[in-house]
Amino acid sequence: MRIIIAELNTLLIYTDWGNHYLEKARSKKFIQDLQTDLTDGVLLADLIEAVTNQKVPDVQRKPKTAGQMVCTHDIVLSLFYY
Repeated sequence: MRIIIAELNTLLIYTDWGNHYLEKARSKKFIQDLQTDLTDGVLLADLIEAVTNQKVPDVQRKPKTAGQMVCTHDIVLSLFYY
């Protein structure tokens, strides 16, 4: 039971942290559920842009397929490789 509460607290902390930066960047979207809202990569890209103050290039803003979602994640994560 303690592990579940600790995991929920961790999710809440990261959700609040992300929403703080999204609000600061005047985003129209916010994180409701950290485990599902970042799945298509678009909100993740918005969050990275808000935190780093840099534009994430070539993001598919309305991905329709799983491949497009994976591509968006790859683009976002590639920013951290260099």
